[in-house]
Amino acid sequence: MGSEEISALKKAIRHTVRSKRNSLSSEQLLDADQQLAQQYSHYFTNASNLNVALYLQHDGEVGTRHLINLLLTNQCDIYIPKIYADGRNLFTFIRYHADSKLTKNRFGIAEPISDTAIDINLLDIIFLPLTAFDGQGNRIGMGGGFYDRTLSTVQNINAKLIGLAYDFQEVLSCPIDDFDKPLDGMITPTRVIDFSQAPRSAN
Repeated sequence: MGSEEISALKKAIRHTVRSKRNSLSSEQLLDADQQLAQQYSHYFTNASNLNVALYLQHDGEVGTRHLINLLLTNQCDIYIPKIYADGRNLFTFIRYHADSKLTKNRFGIAEPISDTAIDINLLDIIFLPLTAFDGQGNRIGMGGGFYDRTLSTVQNINAKLIGLAYDFQEVLSCPIDDFDKPLDGMITPTRVIDFSQAPRSAN
């Protein structure tokens, strides 16, 4: 499959999924946010004192407010992605507290004002937003490529890469490029999926 065809398929999937996400009611969004945290607590019962990178909800993504509160209760340190100020399309991960001051970046996404970053190799978990995933741990990102580019700067990433999404974001097969980073796991409002033993197929 050529790069242009892969790009077209990804674009079509993003359009379909975003339409579904944007149709969710405020009650459904809140329920999913709560259920996501419950799934995490059921399967990661002893996960405390971790360095965790986590996004703030935007554009109908599955919410993370309850998960953030749970992680803070478990004495985890939270880090939020922030776009480099020098124009590079890369993330740095900034320490986040419940009272952290935020501002919106050029995409309208909230990010910390602070520049207190962590070395990405010190992160234990990176939770990623996405528009689609499949049963082998392949993912289609949000379209900007920030996570893939950022992760590609690290030779041997130590952190577990775990996607967060609604169940309806699962597709039969994700078209993937060579630079796309596969997931180690997924959490949805109804389940936790371990991809660590799943072979990655070539599209």
